[in-house]
Amino acid sequence: SRRCCSRLENRSRHANTAVALQEIHVVAADCAAAAGRCAVLFGAIPQRHNGGLTVDAGDVSIHFVGPSQAPAPGSSQGGRDAPAGVCFQVASLAAAEAVLLRNGVANQRIGSRLVVSSASAGGCEVQFDQRKPA
Repeated sequence: SRRCCSRLENRSRHANTAVALQEIHVVAADCAAAAGRCAVLFGAIPQRHNGGLTVDAGDVSIHFVGPSQAPAPGSSQGGRDAPAGVCFQVASLAAAEAVLLRNGVANQRIGSRLVVSSASAGGCEVQFDQRKPA
């Protein structure tokens, strides 16, 4: 019934209004090999993008860069592949910002995004981007 589905939808909502994963940024010791493995999983072809490689996995873009292009020092410690950043689409950027402020999480607006630095987010930068109307 509609009432049941409505309750499930309400439970799945996050206070920051995240509705989808939009991007993942990965620092890889061997960018081409990492992007190639990912591409096989999603049946995609890696594309060159800003000095790295990008794999489009449905609605999520996965960006791979080498350690020299890491957005933050230490993103790929010990030569291991590691996530360097994620970006979530949110229904309300203002609501996401309010949750961060309420929880004492430092953030800043960069362009159209709200950004929590890797230093404040356990070594992986977190971004929030306003979902575009369909």
